[in-house]
Amino acid sequence: MFHRVLLGLAAAILLAGAAIADDAETCSDDNADPAVRADTCTRMIRSGKYRGNDLAAVHNNRGIAYRRQNDLTRAQNDYSEAIRLNPQILSTTRPITTARW
Repeated sequence: MFHRVLLGLAAAILLAGAAIADDAETCSDDNADPAVRADTCTRMIRSGKYRGNDLAAVHNNRGIAYRRQNDLTRAQNDYSEAIRLNPQILSTTRPITTARW
């Protein structure tokens, strides 16, 4: 019985790790459906696992998704947060610097 519990726990941990990896891939995927991409990035932000430059990149990616949905207010909010978290993102990320408001 104990072995089954350990096996179940190990499987749950592996699946959770795979889900996090899938979320990171979807959030940064320029070809992902914008609504799915925004939801995935939101989940990553809410997880509390990202800080600094990594969190800035997630906000930037969500901003891109919102911009593609023509939700410019949310896009601008995410771009602003990305810049607050990492001011250098302006020189490394094309979508922020080419956004038109």
